Amino acid sequence: MGQQLHPAERFLRFVYADCGDYEIVGQRLFCDDDDVILSYVARITDVSKFDALFEDVLVLRLALALVMPLAQDKNLRESIAVECARANAHARTVNLQTGGWTTVQTWNEARTGTDVVTELEPYGQSSDNLHEQRRGDAAHRRAVRPVQVSGVLSHAGEHAALVYGPVERRPGTEYIASAKSATTAARLVGFIYSADIAYMVEFGEYYARFYYDGEPLLDGTGAVLEIVTPYAAADLPALQTRQLGDVMWIVHPDYAPRKLSRTTATTFTLAEIDYHNGPFLTRNDLNGATGVTMTSSVTAKDAVGTLTASAAFFQAGHVGSLFMLVQTGPTPP
Repeated sequence: MGQQLHPAERFLRFVYADCGDYEIVGQRLFCDDDDVILSYVARITDVSKFDALFEDVLVLRLALALVMPLAQDKNLRESIAVECARANAHARTVNLQTGGWTTVQTWNEARTGTDVVTELEPYGQSSDNLHEQRRGDAAHRRAVRPVQVSGVLSHAGEHAALVYGPVERRPGTEYIASAKSATTAARLVGFIYSADIAYMVEFGEYYARFYYDGEPLLDGTGAVLEIVTPYAAADLPALQTRQLGDVMWIVHPDYAPRKLSRTTATTFTLAEIDYHNGPFLTRNDLNGATGVTMTSSVTAKDAVGTLTASAAFFQAGHVGSLFMLVQTGPTPP
Protein backbone atom coordinates (compact mmCIF):
# COMPACT_ATOMS: atom_id res chain seq x y z
CA MET A 1 0.00 0.00 0.00
CA GLY A 2 1.38 3.41 -0.93
CA GLN A 3 0.53 6.60 0.95
CA GLN A 4 1.28 10.14 -0.25
CA LEU A 5 3.78 11.91 2.06
CA HIS A 6 1.89 15.21 2.25
CA PRO A 7 0.36 15.93 5.66
CA ALA A 8 -2.00 18.86 6.11
CA GLU A 9 0.88 21.20 6.96
CA ARG A 10 3.51 22.03 4.37
CA PHE A 11 5.86 19.05 4.40
CA LEU A 12 9.57 19.91 4.62
CA ARG A 13 11.51 16.79 5.59
CA PHE A 14 10.69 13.18 6.40
CA VAL A 15 12.42 11.87 9.56
CA TYR A 16 11.10 8.46 10.57
CA ALA A 17 8.16 6.06 10.10
CA ASP A 18 6.96 3.99 13.04
CA CYS A 19 5.91 0.81 11.22
CA GLY A 20 7.32 -2.36 9.79
CA ASP A 21 9.52 -2.50 6.74
CA TYR A 22 8.88 0.43 4.46
CA GLU A 23 10.24 2.06 1.35
CA ILE A 24 9.91 5.60 0.06
CA VAL A 25 9.53 6.02 -3.68
CA GLY A 26 9.26 9.60 -4.79
CA GLN A 27 6.60 11.20 -2.61
CA ARG A 28 5.01 7.91 -1.51
CA LEU A 29 5.72 5.57 1.42
CA PHE A 30 5.09 1.85 0.81
CA CYS A 31 4.56 -0.60 3.67
CA ASP A 32 2.20 -3.40 4.80
CA ASP A 33 0.79 -1.52 7.83
CA ASP A 34 -2.69 0.00 7.82
CA ASP A 35 -1.67 2.79 10.21
CA VAL A 36 1.70 4.54 10.16
CA ILE A 37 2.95 7.24 12.51
CA LEU A 38 5.27 9.65 10.75
CA SER A 39 7.93 11.83 12.28
CA TYR A 40 8.57 14.77 9.97
CA VAL A 41 9.53 18.43 9.86
CA ALA A 42 6.78 20.76 8.71
CA ARG A 43 6.27 24.47 8.14
CA ILE A 44 3.35 25.47 10.36
CA THR A 45 1.46 28.42 8.89
CA ASP A 46 -1.63 28.16 11.09
CA VAL A 47 -0.81 30.33 14.13
CA SER A 48 -3.40 28.48 16.23
CA LYS A 49 -1.10 25.46 16.06
CA PHE A 50 2.01 27.28 17.28
CA ASP A 51 3.54 25.72 20.38
CA ALA A 52 3.18 27.92 23.46
CA LEU A 53 6.92 27.83 24.16
CA PHE A 54 7.61 28.93 20.58
CA GLU A 55 5.15 31.78 21.02
CA ASP A 56 6.92 32.95 24.19
CA VAL A 57 10.30 33.08 22.48
CA LEU A 58 8.90 34.66 19.31
CA VAL A 59 7.18 37.48 21.20
CA LEU A 60 10.33 38.25 23.20
CA ARG A 61 12.53 38.18 20.09
CA LEU A 62 10.21 40.65 18.37
CA ALA A 63 10.19 42.86 21.47
CA LEU A 64 13.98 42.74 21.60
CA ALA A 65 14.19 43.86 17.96
CA LEU A 66 11.68 46.69 18.37
CA VAL A 67 12.44 48.09 21.82
CA MET A 68 15.24 50.43 20.75
CA PRO A 69 13.55 51.86 17.62
CA LEU A 70 10.32 52.45 19.55
CA ALA A 71 11.35 53.17 23.15
CA GLN A 72 15.07 54.02 23.04
CA ASP A 73 15.38 52.44 26.50
CA LYS A 74 18.61 50.50 27.07
CA ASN A 75 17.54 49.27 30.51
CA LEU A 76 14.30 47.89 29.09
CA ARG A 77 16.23 46.22 26.28
CA GLU A 78 18.58 44.52 28.76
CA SER A 79 15.60 43.31 30.78
CA ILE A 80 13.92 41.88 27.67
CA ALA A 81 17.20 40.27 26.58
CA VAL A 82 17.49 38.46 29.92
CA GLU A 83 13.87 37.28 29.74
CA CYS A 84 14.35 36.19 26.14
CA ALA A 85 17.43 34.15 27.03
CA ARG A 86 15.53 32.53 29.90
CA ALA A 87 12.56 31.62 27.69
CA ASN A 88 14.84 30.27 24.98
CA ALA A 89 16.77 28.14 27.50
CA HIS A 90 13.50 26.79 28.91
CA ALA A 91 12.25 25.87 25.43
CA ARG A 92 15.52 24.10 24.66
CA THR A 93 15.32 22.24 27.96
CA VAL A 94 11.86 20.92 27.12
CA ASN A 95 13.09 19.99 23.67
CA LEU A 96 15.98 18.01 25.18
CA GLN A 97 13.46 15.97 27.15
CA THR A 98 11.89 14.71 23.93
CA GLY A 99 12.28 10.96 23.58
CA GLY A 100 12.03 8.78 20.49
CA TRP A 101 8.84 8.62 18.44
CA THR A 102 6.19 6.51 20.17
CA THR A 103 2.59 5.55 19.53
CA VAL A 104 1.03 8.50 21.34
CA GLN A 105 -2.04 10.54 20.59
CA THR A 106 -0.77 14.10 20.38
CA TRP A 107 2.33 16.05 19.48
CA ASN A 108 2.66 17.29 23.09
CA GLU A 109 2.71 13.70 24.32
CA ALA A 110 5.42 12.86 21.81
CA ARG A 111 7.51 15.85 22.87
CA THR A 112 7.39 15.26 26.62
CA GLY A 113 6.73 11.55 26.86
CA THR A 114 3.85 12.20 29.30
CA ASP A 115 0.10 12.26 29.14
CA VAL A 116 -1.53 15.61 28.45
CA VAL A 117 -4.22 16.85 30.83
CA THR A 118 -7.22 17.69 28.64
CA GLU A 119 -9.70 19.02 31.20
CA LEU A 120 -8.47 21.17 34.05
CA GLU A 121 -10.05 22.65 37.14
CA PRO A 122 -9.21 26.26 38.17
CA TYR A 123 -6.42 25.10 40.47
CA GLY A 124 -5.16 22.28 38.31
CA GLN A 125 -5.13 18.60 39.11
CA SER A 126 -2.54 16.07 40.08
CA SER A 127 -1.90 12.38 39.57
CA ASP A 128 0.57 9.88 40.96
CA ASN A 129 3.26 11.30 38.67
CA LEU A 130 2.40 14.97 38.28
CA HIS A 131 2.36 17.60 40.97
CA GLU A 132 -0.55 19.98 41.27
CA GLN A 133 -0.21 23.01 39.06
CA ARG A 134 -2.56 25.94 38.51
CA ARG A 135 -3.81 26.34 34.98
CA GLY A 136 -5.72 29.62 34.84
CA ASP A 137 -9.06 30.96 35.96
CA ALA A 138 -11.46 29.15 33.61
CA ALA A 139 -13.69 26.57 35.26
CA HIS A 140 -12.96 24.07 32.50
CA ARG A 141 -10.72 24.60 29.54
CA ARG A 142 -8.69 22.69 27.05
CA ALA A 143 -5.00 22.26 27.83
CA VAL A 144 -2.70 23.70 25.22
CA ARG A 145 0.49 22.67 27.03
CA PRO A 146 1.52 19.48 28.79
CA VAL A 147 1.74 19.66 32.56
CA GLN A 148 5.27 20.64 33.43
CA VAL A 149 7.29 17.73 34.78
CA SER A 150 10.12 19.68 36.42
CA GLY A 151 8.96 18.65 39.91
CA VAL A 152 7.93 15.09 39.17
CA LEU A 153 10.91 13.45 40.90
CA SER A 154 10.25 13.56 44.61
CA HIS A 155 12.75 10.73 45.10
CA ALA A 156 15.41 10.13 42.46
CA GLY A 157 16.85 6.98 44.06
CA GLU A 158 20.05 6.00 42.28
CA HIS A 159 19.81 8.91 39.83
CA ALA A 160 20.83 12.57 39.81
CA ALA A 161 18.85 15.32 38.06
CA LEU A 162 20.81 17.44 35.59
CA VAL A 163 20.21 21.18 35.30
CA TYR A 164 19.20 20.94 31.64
CA GLY A 165 16.37 18.44 32.16
CA PRO A 166 17.13 14.71 32.16
CA VAL A 167 18.52 12.46 34.88
CA GLU A 168 21.49 10.13 34.90
CA ARG A 169 22.75 7.42 37.19
CA ARG A 170 24.56 9.01 40.10
CA PRO A 171 28.21 8.14 40.76
CA GLY A 172 28.75 5.29 43.15
CA THR A 173 31.15 4.92 46.05
CA GLU A 174 34.01 2.52 46.61
CA TYR A 175 34.94 0.90 49.90
CA ILE A 176 38.50 1.89 50.78
CA ALA A 177 38.87 1.16 54.50
CA SER A 178 36.97 1.27 57.79
CA ALA A 179 37.31 4.19 60.16
CA LYS A 180 39.66 3.70 63.07
CA SER A 181 36.81 3.41 65.57
CA ALA A 182 33.38 1.91 65.03
CA THR A 183 31.95 3.55 68.16
CA THR A 184 33.00 7.21 67.81
CA ALA A 185 32.23 9.66 65.02
CA ALA A 186 34.73 10.62 62.35
CA ARG A 187 34.77 13.32 59.69
CA LEU A 188 36.32 13.28 56.22
CA VAL A 189 37.95 16.45 54.89
CA GLY A 190 39.60 16.79 51.50
CA PHE A 191 43.23 17.98 51.38
CA ILE A 192 43.58 19.02 47.73
CA TYR A 193 47.00 20.21 46.65
CA SER A 194 46.36 20.23 42.90
CA ALA A 195 44.18 18.65 40.22
CA ASP A 196 46.47 15.59 40.27
CA ILE A 197 47.41 15.39 43.97
CA ALA A 198 44.62 15.09 46.53
CA TYR A 199 44.32 13.41 49.91
CA MET A 200 41.40 12.56 52.17
CA VAL A 201 41.85 13.24 55.88
CA GLU A 202 39.92 11.19 58.44
CA PHE A 203 39.52 13.30 61.58
CA GLY A 204 38.48 11.23 64.58
CA GLU A 205 38.72 11.28 68.37
CA TYR A 206 42.10 13.04 68.90
CA TYR A 207 43.63 11.71 65.68
CA ALA A 208 43.85 12.23 61.92
CA ARG A 209 44.55 9.56 59.33
CA PHE A 210 45.25 10.04 55.63
CA TYR A 211 44.23 8.39 52.36
CA TYR A 212 45.72 8.83 48.92
CA ASP A 213 45.02 7.32 45.50
CA GLY A 214 42.24 5.07 46.78
CA GLU A 215 44.06 3.51 49.73
CA PRO A 216 45.36 4.39 53.21
CA LEU A 217 48.56 6.43 53.19
CA LEU A 218 51.44 4.55 54.79
CA ASP A 219 54.41 5.95 56.69
CA GLY A 220 58.03 4.85 56.32
CA THR A 221 57.45 1.73 58.43
CA GLY A 222 54.48 0.48 56.39
CA ALA A 223 51.89 1.48 59.00
CA VAL A 224 48.91 3.72 58.31
CA LEU A 225 50.00 7.35 58.68
CA GLU A 226 48.34 8.88 61.75
CA ILE A 227 48.96 12.07 63.70
CA VAL A 228 47.67 13.27 67.08
CA THR A 229 45.10 16.10 67.17
CA PRO A 230 43.43 17.93 70.09
CA TYR A 231 39.92 17.60 68.66
CA ALA A 232 37.29 15.51 70.44
CA ALA A 233 34.81 13.61 68.26
CA ALA A 234 31.94 15.79 69.44
CA ASP A 235 33.76 18.92 68.20
CA LEU A 236 34.58 17.67 64.70
CA PRO A 237 31.43 19.05 62.97
CA ALA A 238 32.37 22.61 64.02
CA LEU A 239 35.86 22.50 62.47
CA GLN A 240 36.37 25.02 59.69
CA THR A 241 39.21 24.69 57.20
CA ARG A 242 40.90 26.76 54.50
CA GLN A 243 43.74 25.51 52.34
CA LEU A 244 46.47 27.04 50.21
CA GLY A 245 49.01 24.75 48.62
CA ASP A 246 50.58 22.43 51.18
CA VAL A 247 48.99 24.13 54.22
CA MET A 248 45.46 23.84 55.62
CA TRP A 249 44.36 26.23 58.38
CA ILE A 250 41.94 24.76 60.94
CA VAL A 251 39.86 26.80 63.39
CA HIS A 252 37.31 25.98 66.08
CA PRO A 253 35.70 28.21 68.74
CA ASP A 254 37.12 26.11 71.57
CA TYR A 255 40.63 25.38 70.23
CA ALA A 256 43.62 27.47 69.31
CA PRO A 257 43.96 27.87 65.51
CA ARG A 258 46.24 25.29 63.93
CA LYS A 259 47.71 24.52 60.55
CA LEU A 260 48.01 21.11 58.94
CA SER A 261 51.09 21.00 56.71
CA ARG A 262 52.18 18.45 54.13
CA THR A 263 55.94 18.31 54.59
CA THR A 264 56.58 15.43 52.14
CA ALA A 265 54.39 13.22 49.99
CA THR A 266 53.88 10.86 52.95
CA THR A 267 54.25 13.08 56.04
CA PHE A 268 51.97 15.65 57.66
CA THR A 269 52.32 17.84 60.76
CA LEU A 270 49.75 19.69 62.86
CA ALA A 271 50.88 22.69 64.93
CA GLU A 272 49.41 25.78 66.55
CA ILE A 273 49.78 28.93 64.50
CA ASP A 274 52.65 31.04 65.78
CA TYR A 275 51.41 34.61 65.60
CA HIS A 276 54.06 37.33 65.44
CA ASN A 277 52.00 40.48 65.00
CA GLY A 278 48.40 39.93 65.98
CA PRO A 279 45.60 39.77 65.26
CA PHE A 280 44.58 41.93 68.22
CA LEU A 281 41.23 42.82 69.71
CA THR A 282 40.02 46.43 69.74
CA ARG A 283 41.87 48.54 72.31
CA ASN A 284 40.14 48.38 75.69
CA ASP A 285 40.10 52.18 76.04
CA LEU A 286 38.20 52.44 72.75
CA ASN A 287 35.57 49.74 73.22
CA GLY A 288 34.75 50.66 76.84
CA ALA A 289 35.27 47.07 78.01
CA THR A 290 37.63 47.87 80.88
CA GLY A 291 39.70 50.73 82.27
CA VAL A 292 42.68 48.53 83.09
CA THR A 293 46.09 49.86 82.07
CA MET A 294 49.35 47.93 81.82
CA THR A 295 52.98 48.74 82.37
CA SER A 296 55.99 46.90 80.96
CA SER A 297 59.20 46.62 82.97
CA VAL A 298 61.29 46.72 79.78
CA THR A 299 61.17 48.78 76.60
CA ALA A 300 64.14 47.48 74.60
CA LYS A 301 63.57 45.18 71.60
CA ASP A 302 63.77 41.44 72.38
CA ALA A 303 64.15 42.17 76.10
CA VAL A 304 62.44 39.92 78.66
CA GLY A 305 60.43 41.60 81.38
CA THR A 306 57.17 41.70 83.30
CA LEU A 307 53.80 43.09 82.25
CA THR A 308 51.88 44.51 85.22
CA ALA A 309 48.14 45.34 85.12
CA SER A 310 46.57 48.15 87.17
CA ALA A 311 43.79 45.78 88.29
CA ALA A 312 42.97 42.05 88.27
CA PHE A 313 42.93 41.08 84.60
CA PHE A 314 45.09 38.09 83.63
CA GLN A 315 43.62 34.59 83.30
CA ALA A 316 45.16 31.17 82.78
CA GLY A 317 44.26 31.24 79.09
CA HIS A 318 46.41 34.34 78.56
CA VAL A 319 49.59 32.28 78.79
CA GLY A 320 51.35 32.63 75.44
CA SER A 321 49.08 35.47 74.28
CA LEU A 322 50.27 38.64 72.60
CA PHE A 323 49.47 42.07 74.08
CA MET A 324 49.94 45.36 72.29
CA LEU A 325 50.63 48.41 74.49
CA VAL A 326 49.74 51.86 73.16
CA GLN A 327 50.99 55.08 74.71
CA THR A 328 48.01 57.41 74.65
CA GLY A 329 48.44 61.18 74.47
CA PRO A 330 47.08 63.71 76.95
CA THR A 331 43.34 64.16 77.12
CA PRO A 332 42.31 67.29 75.17
CA PRO A 333 41.00 70.11 77.40
